[in-house]
Amino acid sequence: MKTIKEVSDMLNISKVSIYKQVKKDFMQKHISKKDGGAIIDDEGIEKLRNYYQKEAQEAQKKLTETPKDDFDANINTNPPNEKFDVVAILERQLKEKDEQIKSMLVILENQQKLQLTHLIADNATKDIKKSEDTPKRPFFSKIFKK
Repeated sequence: MKTIKEVSDMLNISKVSIYKQVKKDFMQKHISKKDGGAIIDDEGIEKLRNYYQKEAQEAQKKLTETPKDDFDANINTNPPNEKFDVVAILERQLKEKDEQIKSMLVILENQQKLQLTHLIADNATKDIKKSEDTPKRPFFSKIFKK
């Protein structure tokens, strides 16, 4: 029987990961409380070890099976003796990026125009309210500045 901290050090995983597994029903019977801390029995430790070994193997399998992008996929599918044009692949990717940048610029310009329109409308509304708020003074008070 070991504490959560000892198990996490032994398996090289975080205590939080262990607590997540402990919350699952199948682990509840392997946990006991002692001196304010949780203790895991040997069978529970073995289940955790098996679980994380399987998880690590599955992650490793996914990394080795999945190509990262078009370039890697092209390398993996073409035999080494067949020539392929890396420059053409990179140029195609560059054209795609240029198209994305152009579309983002159009969106940005539209957003800026919209903000400018709203700013002008807000200023016009403020000017109208300001002119309505100032009281009209009689003609002679304007001249003699009372």
